[in-house]
Amino acid sequence: MEIKLIIFDLDGTLIDSKVDIANGVNFTLRELNLKEVPDELIYTYVGNGVEPLIRRAVESAGGNGIGNALDIFRAYYLEHLLDNTVLYPNVIGVIKKLSGIKKAVVSNKSERFVKKILSGLDIAKYFEIALGGDSLKNKKPHPDTINLVMERVGISPKKTLIVGDSAVDIECGKRAGTYTCGVTYGYRDKKELIEAGADWIIDDIGKLINIIMDADGRR
Repeated sequence: MEIKLIIFDLDGTLIDSKVDIANGVNFTLRELNLKEVPDELIYTYVGNGVEPLIRRAVESAGGNGIGNALDIFRAYYLEHLLDNTVLYPNVIGVIKKLSGIKKAVVSNKSERFVKKILSGLDIAKYFEIALGGDSLKNKKPHPDTINLVMERVGISPKKTLIVGDSAVDIECGKRAGTYTCGVTYGYRDKKELIEAGADWIIDDIGKLINIIMDADGRR
């Protein structure tokens, strides 16, 4: 097989955004006169989009219904999403080494957040397309966004690799018929990725190069 397209998750895969997300969540809770939630707990809520994130945080804080919490979080996060967010080690090096392979980003966070982060970190230029959880009707693990990326770049599932840190990413890839690679340095643990059935699991994105070489060697 030959990998011609890599679709990356964003949070917990390309970027370490957990501090800014947690700050946004706890700002929202304070605005609602609710108690703050431990950052480590908030990190476990990341990956399914903003509404599940806020809903779970409000419930953990003893709230009843999210009311205008989404609007509060979105307004705050839009202005603070790059306060502490950084690329994980080796991301730029890997992206540059994969210059001959098409690349995309598919996240469950809002597309406007995705694009602002990619632009702010000066990596938007490396990706053919970037989609968010609100780009289409269905977000991951539904395969619609993945299918759209493959359609736009003209590459089949069997030449596509999904890279992400959660079972959501792995399930999405499997439903789209692609290969999958889980990363353990993000917001989920290795056990979740194993149980999800990832084709590869790595603890450093730098090892993605070895996977691509391994895949090419199987042709």
